[in-house]
Amino acid sequence: MDDETNNHAKFLILSHMIVVCKYRKKLLLPYGEEVKNLFESIAARSSVSFERMNVDEDHIHCLKRSEPKLSLLVIVCW
Repeated sequence: MDDETNNHAKFLILSHMIVVCKYRKKLLLPYGEEVKNLFESIAARSSVSFERMNVDEDHIHCLKRSEPKLSLLVIVCW
């Protein structure tokens, strides 16, 4: 993973985000690819990219890369 650059800054911001189903229900394995496609469509509309994504039966692990001007709260609310 290479650093990204802006006008006067060089940065690499990676965040590990875990999205969990309500009551940890085992729902995501049958719909894992659809959920991944949904996350990729969100990334295409914004300046966030998902480096890695792993779907388990009741949660999703996402390693995302973003710019310093975006807070984690803004990204989660998308």
